[in-house]
Amino acid sequence: MFKPKYIKDAELLLKGVRRFIHYRRDLLPPAKLAAIEGLVRLYSDAIASKDEKRISTLGQELTKTCEGAGPDYRSSALAENIEVFFVAIAIALGIRAYIAQPFKIPTGSMQPTLNGIIAYSTKDTNEKAPNPIVRMIDMVRLGRSWVDVVAKQDDEIVGVETYTVMKFFTRTRLVGRRGSYDMPGPPRRVLEDFGISEWLPAMETRGGRWLVQQPTPIRKGQVIARGYIDSGDQVIVDKFSYHFCPPRRGEVFVFTTKGIRGISLEDPRMGSIHYIKRLVGLPGDSIVVREPYLSVNGERAKEFGPKRVMSLENGYRGYQGISSLDLRDGQYMAMGDNSFNSYDSRGWGPVPEANLVGRAMVVYWPFNQHWGIIR
Repeated sequence: MFKPKYIKDAELLLKGVRRFIHYRRDLLPPAKLAAIEGLVRLYSDAIASKDEKRISTLGQELTKTCEGAGPDYRSSALAENIEVFFVAIAIALGIRAYIAQPFKIPTGSMQPTLNGIIAYSTKDTNEKAPNPIVRMIDMVRLGRSWVDVVAKQDDEIVGVETYTVMKFFTRTRLVGRRGSYDMPGPPRRVLEDFGISEWLPAMETRGGRWLVQQPTPIRKGQVIARGYIDSGDQVIVDKFSYHFCPPRRGEVFVFTTKGIRGISLEDPRMGSIHYIKRLVGLPGDSIVVREPYLSVNGERAKEFGPKRVMSLENGYRGYQGISSLDLRDGQYMAMGDNSFNSYDSRGWGPVPEANLVGRAMVVYWPFNQHWGIIR
């Protein structure tokens, strides 16, 4: 039932030689080609008869003959591995484009259902970062980065920059005349949550740049930021099912902002960005928000997500304000579960059907209380 290892190895060698012949047939001298093909027939017979000694002898001769016939043979195994590698990349890109794609929650508009990036200052409590092993565990389990930034010398802060590492992790840099200070997280979270904006007059401008209104002095030994930043929840979005099943009211979904009037892009060169919200209204629905409740077609919303928001329990505060929206064909209404801090359809109107990307399925990292299926 099970093949001996020497038979499996021999069949792999035979497969590689046949591939070599197929790709190099037009380039091999006729005499060399005939010699290789003759050895292939003998080698195949040896495999069929399970003659281990003859398989070994012919295998060495076959390998030597192929190596002498062309310089490409020695790298055939590497070439095969490279081919497999690129096929795997193509499959992964296809899955990302058409089936499922990871997204990161950047803001707190969906809290407490999903966390955005949150910074916690320990400057006033003088709580220090744990030892390196605990910090490593915190990073793997919670996506937590500990921050302890102290001024190295007397200086003046003249600017704030934002950049990304590996196109995924956002970082903030305070730029001084004599040095700079880097911290994980986007500028708004770093400046506000660590209390930096209290002593550093800064403003956000179009294009994603932050400008300091006037140079601000810092002293050597001054604590600039101390605490930790928790990464936003990383989610997998199902991009496949919307091709066959219509969106369902109450689910969490992702969409692009391209063409939605009222949403200004941080950087126009990006073309479009993605938002993640709760889908609270389908085409033809009449939506009314009267704090803290949400009504759909004259009745209070019945789906699990909106009902949980309206429960006013476990961190949910209900829906804010008074507004209404009548949806036409091909229009959807999006709202954040944290509607007190959510820029959504109440401000910029409905989401066109063409902008839909997919439903948020699971939080795959970090391994906090949100890990698992998204509801």
